[in-house]
Amino acid sequence: MCRSEINSKVVQGVGGIMDGGMMGGGMMGAAVIWSILVVLALVVTATALVMIARRSGTAHRADRAATAQESREILRSRYAKGEIDDEEYRRRLTFLGQPS
Repeated sequence: MCRSEINSKVVQGVGGIMDGGMMGGGMMGAAVIWSILVVLALVVTATALVMIARRSGTAHRADRAATAQESREILRSRYAKGEIDDEEYRRRLTFLGQPS
């Protein structure tokens, strides 16, 4: 190959980066696929975190409701035994969220 042929091929870009000669033709496609996979992974992670947070909040509310119910039962028991008077019973019952 003579010098002029080599120069013309370099100028035309044969074997260069733009036609896939140096990095392969699929690098752009791979970059797009990886970008999509990263975005999907972020969406799945965010969705999982939201679901865990909601489930945790629901469980916490159920625990609080059970605790409040137990507190009212203890209060009724103490009132029935005469350990607290009417005024104290009503004040504490109101504090627990159940007006008498």
